[in-house]
Amino acid sequence: MGNARILIVDDEALIRMDLMCILEDAGHSVMEAASADEAITVLERFPGVDAILTDINMPGTMDGLQLSHRIRDRWPLIDILITSGRFAAKVAQMPTGARFIRKPYTPHEIVAAIHECTTSIRTV
Repeated sequence: MGNARILIVDDEALIRMDLMCILEDAGHSVMEAASADEAITVLERFPGVDAILTDINMPGTMDGLQLSHRIRDRWPLIDILITSGRFAAKVAQMPTGARFIRKPYTPHEIVAAIHECTTSIRTV
């Protein structure tokens, strides 16, 4: 079920660590970034990311929604999963093909959402 390369973007270190454990246990290769700016740097340095999981509310020059649009423009094959416990992203706010999952989520929900994302990438 695993083996996708996933970038987790969240300013909360404990959330990133938890997500890394969940997704690594599911067989994925996982990288992390603490901000949208750091995520762009990671994507520039490490090609081959299949999916990104980003929180909306983050410090820095852009939030997770702005990051998701930038990723869609520069790396259109990366699937995008947006999450938040404060905001419910509307379809019109997200780039084409992005998905939203509300916090709090279960490990099963995250693994299933990532699986759905990466399966759709590989079958397109």
